Amino acid sequence: MTRACNRDILKIAFWNAGGINNKIDELKLFILNIDAHIVIVTETRLDNKSTKLELPGYFTYLAQNPVSSKRGGVATIVNSSIRHMALEPIEKECIQSAPIVLLPENNRRSEMIVIASVYCPPSLSWSPHHFTDVLNFAEKTLGGQTKFILCGDWNAKHRQWGCTRACQRGTALYEAVQADPMAEIIATGCATHFPHDTRKNPSAIDFSICKGLGRLEKRISSSADLSSDHLPILLEINLDTSTLFLQKQNNNILKKTTNIELFKTVLERKILLNTEIRVAEDINDAINIFIKNIKDSADESTPSPRIPDNLRRMHGQANRNSHTLTLDENTSRLLEEKRILSRIFKATRTDEDKAKLKAAENRLKKAVKILREKRINKQIEGIDTKNPDRMRKMWRLLDEGKKTNQPNFPLKLETKRGPKWTKTIKETTEAFVSHLEGRFKPNNNVPDYHINTVNSGLRTIKESMLTERYDVNKNPCNQPITLKELNDEIKNLKNSKAPGKDLITNQLIKTLPTKATLYLILIYNSILRIGYYPDAWKHAQVKMILKPGKSVNDPKSYRPISLLSGLSKMFERLLLKRLFRVDLFKKAIPLHQFGFRKEHGTEQQIARVTQFILEAFERKEYCSAVFLDISEAFDRVWHEGLLLKLAKILPYNLYIILESYLTNRTFEVKDQAGETSRAGQIGAGVPQGSNLGPILYSIFSSDMPLPHIYHPSPTERIMLSTYADDTIVLSSDILATAATRNNENYLKTFSDWADKWGISVNAAKTGHVIYTLKNDIPTNLKTMKIKGQAIKKESKQSYLGVILDSKLTLSPHVTKVVGKYLTAYRKMSWILNERSKLPTNTKMLILKSVLSPIWQYAIAAWGPLVTDAQIRRIQVEENRKMRDICRAGRYTKNQTIRDRYCVKTVEEFYQQAVHRFSETTKSHPNVAVRRIFSRHYIPNRLERSRQRYLKMTMDHITQKQTGLTLSPKLLKIPDLDDCRTLKKRSEREKIRQTHLTELPTLLRLEEEEAELKRIKKQEERERRERENQKWPPDRWCELEINRYNKKYRNGDLTRQEIIEKFRGQPLNVQRIILPDYEGD
Repeated sequence: MTRACNRDILKIAFWNAGGINNKIDELKLFILNIDAHIVIVTETRLDNKSTKLELPGYFTYLAQNPVSSKRGGVATIVNSSIRHMALEPIEKECIQSAPIVLLPENNRRSEMIVIASVYCPPSLSWSPHHFTDVLNFAEKTLGGQTKFILCGDWNAKHRQWGCTRACQRGTALYEAVQADPMAEIIATGCATHFPHDTRKNPSAIDFSICKGLGRLEKRISSSADLSSDHLPILLEINLDTSTLFLQKQNNNILKKTTNIELFKTVLERKILLNTEIRVAEDINDAINIFIKNIKDSADESTPSPRIPDNLRRMHGQANRNSHTLTLDENTSRLLEEKRILSRIFKATRTDEDKAKLKAAENRLKKAVKILREKRINKQIEGIDTKNPDRMRKMWRLLDEGKKTNQPNFPLKLETKRGPKWTKTIKETTEAFVSHLEGRFKPNNNVPDYHINTVNSGLRTIKESMLTERYDVNKNPCNQPITLKELNDEIKNLKNSKAPGKDLITNQLIKTLPTKATLYLILIYNSILRIGYYPDAWKHAQVKMILKPGKSVNDPKSYRPISLLSGLSKMFERLLLKRLFRVDLFKKAIPLHQFGFRKEHGTEQQIARVTQFILEAFERKEYCSAVFLDISEAFDRVWHEGLLLKLAKILPYNLYIILESYLTNRTFEVKDQAGETSRAGQIGAGVPQGSNLGPILYSIFSSDMPLPHIYHPSPTERIMLSTYADDTIVLSSDILATAATRNNENYLKTFSDWADKWGISVNAAKTGHVIYTLKNDIPTNLKTMKIKGQAIKKESKQSYLGVILDSKLTLSPHVTKVVGKYLTAYRKMSWILNERSKLPTNTKMLILKSVLSPIWQYAIAAWGPLVTDAQIRRIQVEENRKMRDICRAGRYTKNQTIRDRYCVKTVEEFYQQAVHRFSETTKSHPNVAVRRIFSRHYIPNRLERSRQRYLKMTMDHITQKQTGLTLSPKLLKIPDLDDCRTLKKRSEREKIRQTHLTELPTLLRLEEEEAELKRIKKQEERERRERENQKWPPDRWCELEINRYNKKYRNGDLTRQEIIEKFRGQPLNVQRIILPDYEGD
């Protein structure tokens, strides 16, 4: 048989590593050198959750020894361009295997090939029927005659595959293979295992067993490229691999070679503006025609590629991975030297040759490391903050570093007959669809009588609303969409958003000609007029993303990400503007709901919660907080209940659009290989990824019961805070039992309301925390329950990304922030280290844009509550990373680096954030937010322990409340230090309250405004005078001296230029750069 071209050769490499921890770098080099499609590593000694073998451009599947992960274990590493599916791993003490199945384009079972890694520990005995079961597992797995390739370390010796003698296991394996006429053993015929103990003889125990591949040409060879007592084996099979690779084509409608001007011209010629849209079907037809015209115009405007895609494949790869490393002459020489020394050591087994081999391996590792850094530096060389094109390339490099490959793992499904594993990509996607269909259903805890009440009430309201149908045009909320309004929305679109099934990206929408925009307005206004939402825009394409730390074989471990049409989301934003023109709709969202609302954020909600707790501390009270977790809140929204609430607050024309928007929605699951599932039905929930979904959930939960005290008392208080589905209920009282009892009473009311509207609370994730400064928390507190399930007592709880501990010191939150900061820096060390050629100003931009936001989040809310020592913890870590990036010398000050690269300290950023927070809070449209400002908690008893909070209050809150910052002459409040001289606390508080009540809360007098303008003009005049005044130059630091010294030595600056640069510096500084300079 003649040998086929290289792209028809399937390359499989397998190797016993004897522990892979210290051999990953040489394995990467080996994979690069042989260009294998599949690499099998046995005896990895890794845990299943280990990420050490996650290589760029490859998927990794692990199986470990169930007794101990320090023994045995296998890994199957597959090129990401291969169409494949992982099968159920075999994890037994006698055998470990991580099988996969190669999938052809036609998905025929007869053409599928199962490839499995095999490791059989040597200590256990095997019989022929055991090996027969191993050879038949592929048929049992896929349910039919299937081709397979088993590669690995069998620990079986026999003369038939190159051993000098046979063992019991080798004899049993040989008999099992001989009994199967379609099975055959593919071995090198020579020794593959060279024990470290020189008293033991080499043996051939690494080979492969194939079945169903008898007519295909096979070639097997060994090499000495890897450092282990086993030789790596390369198996090459003459196979048409073109059907096994993913067709990684550019699915974008607009290609890089598309002529945009021609595209606009062709599209304008195809679009007809005289289209009549009268009924719902006309809307669907108009959208389909519009998308078809866009795609046809793009095809006509894009030239055909010169070279077909299949001819560009080299060595079986459709597109060569960007992570591929090309070896230079020096590295290739070191690799060949290492191979020669490895062969010599295998033959001589002397200590001297072993030392030479280890030295050659170390030299090769260093050379590969330098080569990898050169490749990175070549990509980032010349990137500057002033060049936006180069900066976009840098951000793309950072995004590629964050991406992780997600292999196609099989799913374990629970059936009546027991567990069942998915075997193909089609079965996996269908399993996801079935799982999501069960998830997109309302909870069945709604009473039957309430269902009848809701349905009858909805019918009654809809009948009464029919009278409005003929007065739709008189409704001010039904204004048609104009060209200017649509153009404004198009300008605000983000290019980074992923498209839906129609592949219409935001970048394509921005390139549409005016005629196409007018046609889009025709469709939008027809939807408003007819009240029908098109079917194409109610279909979502779902991609499943594995949650961190979850099981890969459980469908519940995956998070669905819905991709909707960009045209649909743009219409939703236009519709939202009309919804908020309805007064009842705008007022329906409760004041305590801060999620997905304009001018509302997590900072304000966290400030409300912490201020409530601090006031309880001030009064020596206990604060009981219950953090409620609503399970699948957005996916389980009961449509009939939501429509009833919408019908009560919306006019008919807007209601029927939302009714059509929610009903008959569908979805499909798309795999990474491009496989799509059947269309699934959505029976509940608000659309994920949409603009209307979060607002609709806020409307659905708007009638959430407000907490109140059943037995009022001057000291009892209770508050409700919600941010989307994150809900917290706080109650304070002198007695911890009373505060807890208030929460229990509210939870009963909340449970009744939740059952009424089909909302389920997850008691396992609900937490209860008692906030107090006292150390003697009562031990006899009754465990709180919700729906009969106990709620766990916690000492700290995370709320909106901030960890609130029981004493509100926020030390655990600072520890978490510092840990995340260091982890993020380690992940980006490849581009921020001292060997990177990225300019320093660009590195500092990455620090300010990527790393600093980790601790900057919500600092205006938690910053006043921490101590100065906690702020210094963050500052010290940032100073270290900043100095590492700049390679600052020992005597270079941190402030010098900050001034040069405009990096703010933690305290400076905190002050600016608090100032911004106070400015936006005092004039906020929500009264619940304004109360943070107008009724701000002022520390009295806790002045010493809350110094930062007190300083923030006096600098940013009290002065704005009293108008002190506007008019220092008109208003004067006694200084706090003067108040401290008073002995009695009541007298001190009385003086404070007297002066605050005598002054207006917010001064808006003309005198203060005029004085503020005068002060601003005076400050601006002084600033200009300081800028125009020539001051002596600052003395250079060590960093600047070394920089100019290097420029002068390299010839970048002449002698006269360097003299002009250091003019005004001390003579000793000048002589460091010019030793012979005598001064002016």
